[in-house]
Amino acid sequence: MEVLHCSFECYPAAKVGGLADVAGSLPKYLNQAEISSALIMPKFDTAWLNQASLIEDYAGSFRWYNGEVNYRVLREEKNTLGFSLYVVELDELFYRKGIYVSEQGYGYRDEIERYVAFQLSVLNWLKQFENKPSLIHAHDHHCGLIPMMIRNSTEYKELKNIRTVFTIHNGLYQGAFSWEKKYLLPYLPANTFGLLDWNHAINPMATAVKCADAVTTVSNGYKQELMQYANGLESLFRQEQKKFYGFINGIDDEVWNPANDKYISHHIKSNDVSAFKAANKKALCKEYSLDSTKPLFAFIGRLVMEKGADLIPDAVNEFLKDNDAQFLFLGSGASDIEYALRRLATIHSDKVYFIQGYNEPLAHRLYASADFLLMPSRIEPCGLNQMYAMHYGTIPIVNNTGGLHDTVYDITESMPRGIKMNKVNANELLNAMSRALSLYRHEPVMNSIRQEIIKIDFSWTNTVKPYIQLYSTLFKLQTDI
Repeated sequence: MEVLHCSFECYPAAKVGGLADVAGSLPKYLNQAEISSALIMPKFDTAWLNQASLIEDYAGSFRWYNGEVNYRVLREEKNTLGFSLYVVELDELFYRKGIYVSEQGYGYRDEIERYVAFQLSVLNWLKQFENKPSLIHAHDHHCGLIPMMIRNSTEYKELKNIRTVFTIHNGLYQGAFSWEKKYLLPYLPANTFGLLDWNHAINPMATAVKCADAVTTVSNGYKQELMQYANGLESLFRQEQKKFYGFINGIDDEVWNPANDKYISHHIKSNDVSAFKAANKKALCKEYSLDSTKPLFAFIGRLVMEKGADLIPDAVNEFLKDNDAQFLFLGSGASDIEYALRRLATIHSDKVYFIQGYNEPLAHRLYASADFLLMPSRIEPCGLNQMYAMHYGTIPIVNNTGGLHDTVYDITESMPRGIKMNKVNANELLNAMSRALSLYRHEPVMNSIRQEIIKIDFSWTNTVKPYIQLYSTLFKLQTDI
């Protein structure tokens, strides 16, 4: 069995969010489980891709609305990621520093053209394979038209027997576009137009859900949520639920491992979590002029409403009126939230530090050093940050949603892992931080929880298993054709 993953992101080649982490890990762990896997993505103007050793695998063209489009598929020749990485070189559409938006934060005006051209490039590349993959695993709406096109377009009749899996990483973003842009697609029989349509627009996510052999999302909790809240696709998910699966994501413990993490100053030894946390916290606090004897809260991620980041400035400001604690924020996003955090750091200059942007080494050090991770997400299909945190002995403070519901149990439950909010507002976050402070003051209890959460197996070695089972079922169906 051979599996080809299609994704618009892949860590470390190009990353915006959790999609990249999954795309950069799942194929590797499938290969380790002897399921031959590769991944194809666009060639962006990123430091990693510009420095990678890329060799030409194929040069071709495809017919498009404005004539023939030439492209190349390049392969990363050193197999650095543990799987074959292919990139589509089509510079006028892909070679940009921003994957989805410009460096200034503005959206591109040719998003639909970019997504469609990528998918057409992939399918035309596959047409010339003598030994075609057994299964195509398409990730998110950027690749959502692939299952439909290989089944219904005469352009790709050579691919029609390939099985398809579609994974929804975030159901809010569906890639819908006007029927006026139907000319971007290859020829399709008129009786297939209903597969494309949802609410009088071409909706790639809806199309993928209708056409893929199986649909997965990144936690069972999020699967259930999509049946009720899916930005207009709720009824479709309920209709297709027999082929819909919720598989929790994993973490790459070759990258995220407190025993040998290259980014942290002290590694865990003899399972002594307390010593591990204290040593890393002391080193980090010294660098940022913070007091390592006080509780340290961290936030790592996008500063957007989806992540509940808008709640943090007011809640922390109120919390610090009566409590002695420290906060370190790492992230970027909405300008108003960034401004509020900068102002918070000015008002509480001895207790609050804000680093704008994303810094991978610092993120590792924060997970190793912080006592608590703030993660008050309104929407969190799976979430990796809470898993990273627990893997490094940091107690997550989360909203009870999606993958956070599946992976974090409140400290009042039988297997305590973190602190849960049941509503998303500043007062609830304030109450959660107060509960965290109370836990911090009961050192034996806190150390006991740390000792347990650091042992939880969130690795892809474990979480890849349901994917293998699903692939095997579909592969058997393919061989029975």
